[in-house]
Amino acid sequence: MEIFLGLAFLVLAAILAWVALTLWVMIRVLRHPPRRSISWALMSQASMTPDEAGLHVTEWGFRSSDGTELPAWSAETGDSGPLTVLLHDLSGSRIDQLDHWSEFGPSDVVIAYDRQGHGEAEGICRLVGQERQDLAQLLRQQGSESIRLVGHGL
Repeated sequence: MEIFLGLAFLVLAAILAWVALTLWVMIRVLRHPPRRSISWALMSQASMTPDEAGLHVTEWGFRSSDGTELPAWSAETGDSGPLTVLLHDLSGSRIDQLDHWSEFGPSDVVIAYDRQGHGEAEGICRLVGQERQDLAQLLRQQGSESIRLVGHGL
């Protein structure tokens, strides 16, 4: 009986350790996603720079709501339409948005930026909470009355 209880305790301890390790890895991966950058664009044969994509952009940055500097590109299209903000997915960056700038109809200005912990941006990924505040900060700074948000993925 003692052997059975000892084995049951070891199995339970192993299961708890596996669950704890799995949760730790999931949280770590979500908060520090792989950064898609020029190496990703080169590997997937996508545009690596705005010039390669035929875009004439202004490179700039803005301070997020917590003070982190977030790099951005913007282009004035000369069309009448809303401000369009392109939002990349969890492991993406503004680089993987380059080939999509003209797919969403007329727009006055198109902006793509790296969210915290992605691309060239500092910080760590905080998923929805902080990213929503950062987007609100960007939109306040732009002061546009008409906005189009374009995103895909998580």
